[in-house]
Amino acid sequence: MCGIGGLLSPGGLGPHHHDILGSMTLSLAHRGPDGSGVWMDEGMGIGLCHTRLAVIDLSSRASQPMTSPDGRGVLSYNGEVYNYRELKSELGKTGWRFVSDSDTEVVLAACLTWGVPQALGRLVGMFAFALWHTRERTLYLARDRIGIKPLYYGRTGGGRAGEDLVFASELKALCEHPGFSRTVDPRSLEQYFMLQYVPAPGSIYRDAKKLPPGHYLRLAPEGERLTRYWKPDEMIDPAGGRPEDLDERLADMIDEAISARMVSDVPLGTFLSGGLDSCLVTAGMRRAVSGPLSSYTVSYREEEFDESPWAMQAARQLDVRHHLLEVDSRDLQAEMHHMPWIFDEPMSDPSALPLVLLSRFARKEVTVILSGDGADELFGGYDRYRFLERYWAGAGRLPAPFRRALSALLGSIPPGLPGTAYGRFFAAMGRPRPVENFPGKWEKLIRLLQQEGRAEEYQSSIGIFSAKETARLLGREGEVKLPGSFEELASGAPGDSGGIKAMMDLDLRTFLPEDVLAKVDRASMAAGLEVRVPLLDHRVVSLSRQYPVSGLFEGRRGKAPLRRLARQTPTSDLVDRPKMGFTLPLDRWFRKELRDTIQDRLLSPGSVLEGTVDPGIVRKLVQGHLSGRGNYHEKLYNLMILDGWMDRWTRAA
Repeated sequence: MCGIGGLLSPGGLGPHHHDILGSMTLSLAHRGPDGSGVWMDEGMGIGLCHTRLAVIDLSSRASQPMTSPDGRGVLSYNGEVYNYRELKSELGKTGWRFVSDSDTEVVLAACLTWGVPQALGRLVGMFAFALWHTRERTLYLARDRIGIKPLYYGRTGGGRAGEDLVFASELKALCEHPGFSRTVDPRSLEQYFMLQYVPAPGSIYRDAKKLPPGHYLRLAPEGERLTRYWKPDEMIDPAGGRPEDLDERLADMIDEAISARMVSDVPLGTFLSGGLDSCLVTAGMRRAVSGPLSSYTVSYREEEFDESPWAMQAARQLDVRHHLLEVDSRDLQAEMHHMPWIFDEPMSDPSALPLVLLSRFARKEVTVILSGDGADELFGGYDRYRFLERYWAGAGRLPAPFRRALSALLGSIPPGLPGTAYGRFFAAMGRPRPVENFPGKWEKLIRLLQQEGRAEEYQSSIGIFSAKETARLLGREGEVKLPGSFEELASGAPGDSGGIKAMMDLDLRTFLPEDVLAKVDRASMAAGLEVRVPLLDHRVVSLSRQYPVSGLFEGRRGKAPLRRLARQTPTSDLVDRPKMGFTLPLDRWFRKELRDTIQDRLLSPGSVLEGTVDPGIVRKLVQGHLSGRGNYHEKLYNLMILDGWMDRWTRAA
């Protein structure tokens, strides 16, 4: 895994461009601690830079930017292509003489031999790359199908034509160009408050964009064109198949994906939480190798959030050497100062913090990690899918005034009482649930009842501030709009499976790449650690869509196909334990250990948030949470992340 960057200047490159490329390279050094390089063609106005994390072919022959033997192409590439050996054999028959054993050279050869569009269709893996085609005088920017690897691009000089184009793995590298404006995009700020991240193709900056997953951008003398080269349904067999046949194909495909991702010239391990997804991936790794295998997980002192007992049990059952990292509120305080640098676009997913710490911990022993990310989005693993389907068939049909009155009634109940009743109810049934997660869910239910329309209702179930709350927070007249991608949720009759499919499709295109995978990429690459996600092999993604929505659930629980596979592994007794999620006890920490931190960061005079958000609303949220009158830890964390980001990236602009 690596960091890539570069610039394209219509007027040619001067000495200052060399300095800019050098600064961009330094800003990406954490992504590639094993080497770096810069390539320039002053006359053509193109420069590429690269930082290398050596994983396959550790020799200098695999260094980048890589130039083809005939000089036709230059490549700066980030990622891993797992079928590179098969492609290498095929390309060798066309006359290409390889000088390395790297997948980088295979990607370069494929693009120059078959053309970029056809090459992209042949690559299996995760990647983002910049390819300069010298004869065509054309720059190609490409991102993998699912969006596992990031790629930003933008214009200097306020985006005017004729200015420099800059591109990189991370936004901080674009900021190294003195002509790039750090002006915050108002629309992106709205989306951050509503979703806790900024969805593609936008970015937090007005003049920068994310290349969407499954797309490539072609910049040629005759113009610029963005093309989508992959859709998740393109490989679906219209004939479908019996569930047992699909399960058999899925098992084989997952095993193949795991085995392919274990090819490495450096040590590798696994993130093992004891949950269904990580156990399934680790069991596949265990089948693929007979030698030592290491796993890593986080532990909390708060039992409601601590999955380490199950992780250790799974490690014993799978004969894996387990490593445990204990995290508490002091770690959060210490790491908060680094988060704006690691996440140079604000994202307030609380699980990012333990992932940063865990990645740094694992990197002491291994360079590559396999994880189980993606299963929830592909196989219906989130509780909200079934919950909202039932809501739309029931309470969602009630008249809006009645729902708003019910919301007010529920909001008048002290927040501790429903949580206590919730915990006692499931404990009496012999199915204990983490009570600490409940207050946040209770607040979202209250907010859900206030919404009208499926798009608004779904956003309220997954987001931080509703559209109306965001408008008030920012002092905007009227109501801010949801991203256009939410419009598809209007399809399907209440209570049918079309609603679940629409939610899953939306998450696959937005939440998965721009929250889950962005979090994994930044957290791991900050430590120089490569994380591979076998369940997001694009062939697994397409096969998952062969299952009817009803076939993804056992009663109210999703991921039925994966559960059936996991019951055939040594960790079968962990398959049906309650879902916990990889999160933090922020509710409690903000009221106790981090109480002073919250007040200092959000209520102190001169806060960087002044002028951006309504200070009266912020004060009510802080005081309401600290007093116990409400549960606003998600909103407070969202504000704290933005405060840290603005302090680091807007005050320094």
